[in-house]
Amino acid sequence: MNLIILDNWSDLQALRPAWLRLLAGSPGDSLFATPEWIESWVGTLGKQELIRFVAAFEDGDLAGLMPLGIARGNWRELGGRRLEFISGRRADYHDAIVSREREKEIIPRLMEEALRLLGPIGFMVLHHLPEDSANLPIFREMVAGRGFKYNEVVSTAPYLLLDRSLPNFKSIWHKSHRDDLRRQRNHLEKMGALSLHICHDPQQVLERLPGFFETHRRLWLVRGKRSRVGNDPHTQAFLRRLVTTLGCTEPQKRVHFSTLNLDDGPISYHFGFVYRDRFLYYVPTHRIELEKYSPGKVHLHYLIEHGLAHESWQVFDFMMGAESYKYQWTRTERKIYDLVVSKRSLLGAVRRWWLTSGKDRARDFLDKMPRFRLPRFLGERR
Repeated sequence: MNLIILDNWSDLQALRPAWLRLLAGSPGDSLFATPEWIESWVGTLGKQELIRFVAAFEDGDLAGLMPLGIARGNWRELGGRRLEFISGRRADYHDAIVSREREKEIIPRLMEEALRLLGPIGFMVLHHLPEDSANLPIFREMVAGRGFKYNEVVSTAPYLLLDRSLPNFKSIWHKSHRDDLRRQRNHLEKMGALSLHICHDPQQVLERLPGFFETHRRLWLVRGKRSRVGNDPHTQAFLRRLVTTLGCTEPQKRVHFSTLNLDDGPISYHFGFVYRDRFLYYVPTHRIELEKYSPGKVHLHYLIEHGLAHESWQVFDFMMGAESYKYQWTRTERKIYDLVVSKRSLLGAVRRWWLTSGKDRARDFLDKMPRFRLPRFLGERR
């Protein structure tokens, strides 16, 4: 087995067919590991990131791929360079890409090379590894066995298994939730014709994105927060790029952009994805003026009904984050792990503590102080 560090996009482009074949047979298969997602990232938000993909070849064929990059941490992360999965926190799931049943053979080789890269940098964050990843215990063992220290952060990702029998499916929802959905839909339907519109034309999506960005900006502004989607031109460029690279028409049809319309005007938007048999609920927003009628909740209900009636989705994935509204729809979740790795040093220990628990503790402490404005460097919860 031969290991190579790939550090420019043209070399990775040449590997695209082999990359896609390997991904299709890998337990780490996800939208966020596709060439299209990473190409969009590299061309917009990841311009300052140094690509460091660890590739394993066996008899000339690609046998494993660990998509890493070297990024510079911001003030919220105490600065410094770090090795991480490419696209970092912006992707909800990460993993190494290897053939099924060969993790124990190939992952140690990939990880050994990653730890060699880590040596001069001294700090690594393996973001968003699912609990069912066969690679997670291997990562833990190898990091600890090579003289590094690591802390873990545990998050959750709720998901809904789409039972094709709608009456049985709805029975998992609490009666108060079902009643509220019915009541809010009735309120909105009295105001006009309510309909779900799914955009299948990339140009149509691009034309509607300015309205989506502005609606997101205003919603978060009223809530006293700054919207990254609504204010950051780099994030907006990334989402536009995804529309063209991932596509929203057959046969790819990976970007799923929809609006809930009242008469002819959108009152709620959702920018999400479809990958394999999963629907990925990514960025929703709605008009703040109609918030008391829960247009976002009604929109979500329409999407679930559409998936049951017209699509082959098996999973409605609410993605990372334990927001309470998600648990109105489902009782199932999976744990997601971050491994924060550093050399054995005082600075490494401080950075591990800050990124795993220290930052949240500081935020919670300042939130409880009366009339105290949260310092901007602490940022917001994801």
